[in-house]
Amino acid sequence: MSVIVCGLGQVGVRVAVLLLNLGQQVKVITTDALPEFQKLVEDAGGEIIKADARDSAELVRAGIGEAKSLVACTSSDLQNIEISLDARAANPQLRIVARIFDQNLATQLRNTFGIDEILAMSQLVAPIFAAEALDSQALGTFNWNQNKFTVVLGDCQSPADQEFVINEIGKLSLLKSSDKVQKPNRQKRGDFIWQLIKNTPRELGILFLFVTILSVLCTGVFLLAMDLSPIDAFYFVVTSLTTTGYGDINVVNESNWLKLFTIGMMIIGSGSIAVLYSILTNFIVSTKFDDLFGQQQTNMKNHVVVVGLGNLGYKLIETLLAMDIPVIATDLDSSNPFRGTLQDQIPIIVGDGRESYTLQRASVQHARAVIATTGDDGVNLSIGLAAKEINPKVKTVIQLFESTFAAKVEANLNIDRALSASLLCAPGFVAAAIFPKAVFSFFSNNRLVVLYENEQGKLEVAQVSCRKSN
Repeated sequence: MSVIVCGLGQVGVRVAVLLLNLGQQVKVITTDALPEFQKLVEDAGGEIIKADARDSAELVRAGIGEAKSLVACTSSDLQNIEISLDARAANPQLRIVARIFDQNLATQLRNTFGIDEILAMSQLVAPIFAAEALDSQALGTFNWNQNKFTVVLGDCQSPADQEFVINEIGKLSLLKSSDKVQKPNRQKRGDFIWQLIKNTPRELGILFLFVTILSVLCTGVFLLAMDLSPIDAFYFVVTSLTTTGYGDINVVNESNWLKLFTIGMMIIGSGSIAVLYSILTNFIVSTKFDDLFGQQQTNMKNHVVVVGLGNLGYKLIETLLAMDIPVIATDLDSSNPFRGTLQDQIPIIVGDGRESYTLQRASVQHARAVIATTGDDGVNLSIGLAAKEINPKVKTVIQLFESTFAAKVEANLNIDRALSASLLCAPGFVAAAIFPKAVFSFFSNNRLVVLYENEQGKLEVAQVSCRKSN
């Protein structure tokens, strides 16, 4: 019986090739594919069907009735859901694994539409990025029996809840993960006012200073020349400058020089006030005051800086907080949807992570690691190199989609670890397709190692060797 893989993107090709190298029969349904991806699958012995997997007839042509499992891993959540529903209707016994980016949607679908396993690339690889950044032997985390476990390779300082000895790999320890989270780092009101002052346009500050000096000067003149009280003199100046002019105080019966002085004050003052209003209005309209909270300078030390609040960045922060690791996040988009969820738990710096100014505000000079998880390989590489310039000792981990390029970056550039998320997540999808109750998997020593729940409800380890290295 074969495994049907729907989609031949970065994830699909890794899943298909790993399945083939594990000795599985694989058919890939895809509307289009890069020639190099198609060649990888065909060279490994797979069959490619150029069609839309959402077409039920194409699923039948691919042998859906006799297949043992299907992996829907296109880049679209809706397509993967539609494929899964058609596959379930065509074969009620089929094991279905779907790739869903939106984990809120995944939670709703998990027990509703008959999809056996719902996975996201970020969910699978975030613990690996965290372990690399922390120089940890942790391989990742998984949830089982309402507990969260961390998988550690080798001996660890904390007593393990469960241990396995795997030939040629070593000891595998399971530790219950901490539920601690980082305390909110709220910005003080004084800090916010200072940031507001620092971000005020220079022209606005100069004009405000000029109007203030003019008001004080004119108040003094009217205080002496008209024998007014300080508050009445100031009141007269303000009503004149703002062109309110109630008429209760005037210079009709005063000397000519004072009338000329008042005329000059009105012309210069009202013009200055009008320009001041214009600049102030533009500043308010063009600036979201909430963004100023992302402009603060942090003084944290021995923390991890996560650059890029996408799906992977968000999951990575969740993982680090569960490990009680202090985190600072940076993102270019002030309206990032994850910002509202995280801003009460960690400091979030709004800015371009490629710029030294942004990294310095995130205290990269005192950080233990920087992890770049944006969706652009070039941006991630630039972030890693910029972080090294500020702090040569910081551990840099960057996401690169192409694994071959990642290896070249590690070998030739000043980057500690360049990881391909699509390559790292493949074992998770493959294990879910092969083992009905897989809870965790990883690839080591040319073999797939899978933790799964047996019929007695206990965890066991299985190993499947590859025909050739991946």
